[in-house]
Amino acid sequence: MPDEGPATTAAGAAASAPDAPVLDLADQAAVEAVMAAGAGPAVIDFWSSTCGPCRAMAPQFAAVAAHHQAAELPEGAPRVRFYKLQTDAVPELAAAFSIRAVPTLLFVHDGEIVDGAVGYMDGRALAKKVEWLQRKAQGGGLWSALTGLFGGRKREPPPAS
Repeated sequence: MPDEGPATTAAGAAASAPDAPVLDLADQAAVEAVMAAGAGPAVIDFWSSTCGPCRAMAPQFAAVAAHHQAAELPEGAPRVRFYKLQTDAVPELAAAFSIRAVPTLLFVHDGEIVDGAVGYMDGRALAKKVEWLQRKAQGGGLWSALTGLFGGRKREPPPAS
């Protein structure tokens, strides 16, 4: 991501274009907006310009974000937002999350960290985590998956023997 000052969106996050699939978190106000109660689902990529795995993962992260932004969602489903936070540019923000290694991904829903991953994550694994976060944001948890209630699907009982 470039270090020059890109435009700031309404959420306080900077992006090279207002509709960019990945936004940069560069100040406390932007982070607070992402972490606010009711802010919905988000993925934050903590990275460093000197980190090889971070640079290798960046295109995968951007591709998953672009794919998700272009995907049609069920009516009323919140869209997962994607953010990057450059730890060497704003170390105080990374420290607030106790980030000790990069890359680190945090999966956030309504201001709460619901999962995290440290180290390189390929695009397929990231896409699965984003799908999980999307289901969680729609109210689909383990019980819904087991009973088939998520997404309007009903699980048929097994045939009587």
